[in-house]
Amino acid sequence: WEGKLEGPIVGLEIDPLGQYVVVGMPNGEITKLDLHVGQGQEVQPKYASGRTIQASKTSKAGSSGPVRAPDWSAEVVKTEDQAEVTMLAVLDDPPRIGVIGPANKLELFTKSGKKLGTAPDIAGVGRILRTSPGWMAAATDRMIVVCDCRKNTAHKVDLSMVEITHLAIRPDDFGLAIVQERDRIGRATLSGRWIWKRELRVPVEEIAIGPEGHFALTLDDGSMVVNDPAGAPTEVGKIGLGEALCLAAAPIGSPANVAWITLARRAQVVRGHNLQGRVVWESPVPFETWQMQPVGRVVVAAAPDGRSIAYDGAGHTLGQSRAEGPSDLYLPGPGGAPMRVTRQGVHLLCSSMEGEVAWRSVASTNFGPMGVGASGVAVMTGKKVAFFSMNDAD
Repeated sequence: WEGKLEGPIVGLEIDPLGQYVVVGMPNGEITKLDLHVGQGQEVQPKYASGRTIQASKTSKAGSSGPVRAPDWSAEVVKTEDQAEVTMLAVLDDPPRIGVIGPANKLELFTKSGKKLGTAPDIAGVGRILRTSPGWMAAATDRMIVVCDCRKNTAHKVDLSMVEITHLAIRPDDFGLAIVQERDRIGRATLSGRWIWKRELRVPVEEIAIGPEGHFALTLDDGSMVVNDPAGAPTEVGKIGLGEALCLAAAPIGSPANVAWITLARRAQVVRGHNLQGRVVWESPVPFETWQMQPVGRVVVAAAPDGRSIAYDGAGHTLGQSRAEGPSDLYLPGPGGAPMRVTRQGVHLLCSSMEGEVAWRSVASTNFGPMGVGASGVAVMTGKKVAFFSMNDAD
């Protein structure tokens, strides 16, 4: 049999029993060619996803995972320096990829790579990008633009704002949760009307929108405040003993009495809270973490060195991973189990929490900022955004 490579090789080794060959490429990619042929089976070498050569029908992806090319890519910025400060988001319902660069113009693409258009540009500095089923929003320090991805429409929110520091969206039943200058909070409509707003004595750490129009936030002093739909606050004591807490709405499938999840980084404790903020359960975290990401039916707590651990809404541990990289992101995988996406220079890897690589990709330049969702992974490579689909739905 024979197979054609895309370029010259830098190394070639065969195992002592002649069962496989390992080929090394200049870009760091290593390909294992299975030479074993079972009885009655033909060897049919071919390219898989444009790169990996499979030398036998019986070949299976090893621990390194199959190499794949992006489903599509599109140039979205003019220089690689601009690519480094570009923000990406992946919306699952409907599948959309949002890209906002230094020009502060949000561009939307379908999962198949079709450009749907550009939202109105927004003035200001800094960039925030948020998603909610059916919606995507982008913000600077003083303006917000909201996109209805089901209708493919977009408009600026007509509010006078200064130094937006936090934004959460759920337009279908809540509207917008906005924090300005870390101490002025409020709930607003998409049309630009404040439902309520007020000023706090202590700066905000994180915010989350929960059920029944409730809006929670954690503060720098370790306390937690839950606001009802009209803005009336219920303050929970200093749960973190002076440590500002990470915060997220309870994941899908949580017990009915759990509405919020908090994480104490230094104290190494994750807690479930009811709608009013009272602690329902708490679980220890085996190492010091620095952030918490909601991922489908779990929340993932990640350490600075890349170690991570997943909890469901009842506080049960559902997976733990070893150190990889501090900028890893997580997305729901098959059956709801979290998958991690890791960038390592020109390499991009998607793996399970246990470290089994589902697929990987190799680029000619380092991978940059990325966004993930159940529908796939969007990542900057050079001046282009590249998309790797996780399923076949469009």
